[in-house]
Amino acid sequence: MLLLYAVMKGIDRRLLAAAASLGAGKITIFRRVYVPLVAPGLVNAGVLCFILCLGYYLTPALMGGEKQTMVASLIDEQVMKQNQWNGASALGIILLLFTFAGLILLRLLKSAGEAYRNRGTAS
Repeated sequence: MLLLYAVMKGIDRRLLAAAASLGAGKITIFRRVYVPLVAPGLVNAGVLCFILCLGYYLTPALMGGEKQTMVASLIDEQVMKQNQWNGASALGIILLLFTFAGLILLRLLKSAGEAYRNRGTAS
């Protein structure tokens, strides 16, 4: 929340006023001006939240019980209760690969977004 607040606080309000003075409505200003300016902060906050949630297994175990199984809880169960280190290590590697795939996808989307924004300035 603090990361998003800092990004939102840093947006120049004159840009929103300029869009309004050019005839844009509130929804258009939000969609075409505000969201693109806040998007890097949203992505960063999402990545930080995802990384923090990867290692938590106590909260899902308490909240969901046995009906809700998270990957970290499954790894913990494999090691502590079933003594299956091979399965737990395989699940850990799969979780790591999915994490890297998500980070690579975010990097590709960021590169594509920068190329899209800079398409008119490269002349």
